[in-house]
Amino acid sequence: MTETRAVSSGGAAVAPPPTERRPHGLADLLGTSDHLAVGRLFVGTSLLFLLIAGVAGGVVGVDRIDGAADLVSGAYGQLLTLHGVGATFLFAIPVFCGLGIAVVPLQVGARTVAFPRAAAAAYWVWAFSGALVLVSYLINGGPGGGRLDGRLLWIVALAGVLVGLCLAAVCIATTVLALRTPGLSLYRLPMFAWSMLVASSLWLLTLPVLAGILVLTYLDTRYFAGIYDGFGNYDGLRWALGQPQVVAFALPALGVIGDIAATATGARQRSRIGLYTTIAAIGVLGIGADTFFQAVEPEVLTDPLYVGVGLALVLPLVAFTGGIGDTLRRGRLRVTGPLVLALASLLMFLAGAAAGAVRVIEPFDLVGTTADASYTHYVLLAGAIGAIAGMFHWSTKLYGVVLADGAAKAAGALLLVGTVALALPDLFSGLLDQRRGSIGDQRDGVAALDVVSVIGGVLVVLGLLSVTATVARGARAGRAGVGRDAPADPWGGLTLEWATTSPPEPGNFGAVEDVRSPEPLLDRREAQGEGPPPGGREAAHGGETN
Repeated sequence: MTETRAVSSGGAAVAPPPTERRPHGLADLLGTSDHLAVGRLFVGTSLLFLLIAGVAGGVVGVDRIDGAADLVSGAYGQLLTLHGVGATFLFAIPVFCGLGIAVVPLQVGARTVAFPRAAAAAYWVWAFSGALVLVSYLINGGPGGGRLDGRLLWIVALAGVLVGLCLAAVCIATTVLALRTPGLSLYRLPMFAWSMLVASSLWLLTLPVLAGILVLTYLDTRYFAGIYDGFGNYDGLRWALGQPQVVAFALPALGVIGDIAATATGARQRSRIGLYTTIAAIGVLGIGADTFFQAVEPEVLTDPLYVGVGLALVLPLVAFTGGIGDTLRRGRLRVTGPLVLALASLLMFLAGAAAGAVRVIEPFDLVGTTADASYTHYVLLAGAIGAIAGMFHWSTKLYGVVLADGAAKAAGALLLVGTVALALPDLFSGLLDQRRGSIGDQRDGVAALDVVSVIGGVLVVLGLLSVTATVARGARAGRAGVGRDAPADPWGGLTLEWATTSPPEPGNFGAVEDVRSPEPLLDRREAQGEGPPPGGREAAHGGETN
């Protein structure tokens, strides 16, 4: 059913002529269902939430060194959960929802996202619920909080976050399945659109499981039901923040990497089915709902399924890396800022897979140690760097300007070094048997590793601040009309999103010819007898904003 498309005659229009305008001003923004505006809202808000989660993680790291928890007056556990929940459900998933809502319709040749009003509702439900999650911590709620109503608010607000994310996932998956332009089969999808289809499907499978556990946790907390061994026990939620589930949350970064690599070389991707298969395999292996809270207990290492998944995740990721390497060695490679960020993301994915494989080897006894945090940081920050690469790569579509290429390269280097300095010491601390969540461990070597980890966290926060400032300047310049002459295709792209204006006009496309390959713009250039794609770096520098 999803492969059967209406047959057009002679390049007929796949979208009606534009009949509306893009939103302008606060009133229009608050009531808009324009997919680009909704996508920008998701991306911008998730960046703000990430900064809050990053600061919370930094305070936790400093207190772990100090050992007295005097910075937060005993709220160490609450800040630790704020760090994890904020980075995962207030950034990692929603930032890709934003990119997906904004970019996927352009990649599939659609006029808008499926169910545009539902997509707008998804943002407001998620953003309002995310704000309530923060409020619950401020009133001494959240896991381990001292106020019952604060703990209950945290549970209900997090459930609202999940509802918003699931609704956004439905819109994105439906766009890929039902709104593709004629000729664009699933096999011909851009890599990012494919990864969003896989990830959205996985989110719709696993997030409702987490919502169900939240219901049980509410009953346990409100009525002392004893479901999780008594009052205030949140172990049933931890599987969503650990191995292997976080891989499913960061998965769309692989699609960003694939699209940027192909664009940087201007070459057709070989073994496309193989790359699609590796992304799907990584997603399937990233389903962690079957482990529940046992994933943080050492006894889980006796479970062959859990151990096997931890080891098997390395194989498709290595195969994907090989496919990207093959793409990069073909064509004319242009080292752009988005490519630097994409490669940094891929390296961190590989490091995370290696850390995860070491973590599930029973003799090392790493489950329940700081190695848990090492794995989570590697994977989630790999996803974050990939999302940032997408922001720079599609900046002309999102904001109407080309974001500074130098800023992208600097951010990529800073985030790469910061992630390694943050995550690697925790892996070694785990080998020295430092338990996760412990504070004040001053044994030889462990304290020094904690210091290095905090320095890495500071570098990551600085990198995120630089990205946020660059994106904010670009968005402001776009609203001021600086990007009205932004190039439609600054990189020499291969897929449909580069066939429309920057930013796209209402309706995105007027008429689109039938797609006959995964690289329709390259087909057009070859049919017109043109040479290789225009130099992306030169075009980008011509329109970048500083």
